[in-house]
Amino acid sequence: MEYKGKLYGRMGGKMYFDTGKTADDWDALEKRVSELEAENQALRQASLTRCNADSDKSVDLSKCKKGDILISRHGAKLEYIAPTPWKHHFYLDHVVRYIEDVNGKSFGDENYGTRTNDGFTFAINRKPETDHDIVAIM
Repeated sequence: MEYKGKLYGRMGGKMYFDTGKTADDWDALEKRVSELEAENQALRQASLTRCNADSDKSVDLSKCKKGDILISRHGAKLEYIAPTPWKHHFYLDHVVRYIEDVNGKSFGDENYGTRTNDGFTFAINRKPETDHDIVAIM
């Protein structure tokens, strides 16, 4: 930011207030946010690498509680919702909600799926290259 000095906020069009911060504070904050985003991405990649290395191990979703965070084989973040309440989905035991992909991009609020007890997307006809099988419970 080229401006040096105090930063002010505006309320109601004509009223200004001192934010208590300077332009240098703002620049430092933006730099720190960038550093944290890079660190977060590095941690996601490390987590994905670790999850893929352990992808032959199964998880037990029957021990999950609502709100538990799940990691898929492809690094997506999901949330455990509940055991499947629908009787016609007898081979898919649990409901999950997709939160975000490996890059942190949201799947939206209404993106749900089901999983078997051991975290697989399908009970049969599995496709590991595309299925978001659960490999970790956070």
